Amino acid sequence: MAVAVVSFTVNKDSLFWALQAGGQGFEF
Repeated sequence: MAVAVVSFTVNKDSLFWALQAGGQGFEF
């Protein structure tokens, strides 16, 4: 179940992290 939660969180936040990475110059 934990894996499913992590996967869901990663998918949900992928766009958020992409925006953060683009603004700060990091790569995820």
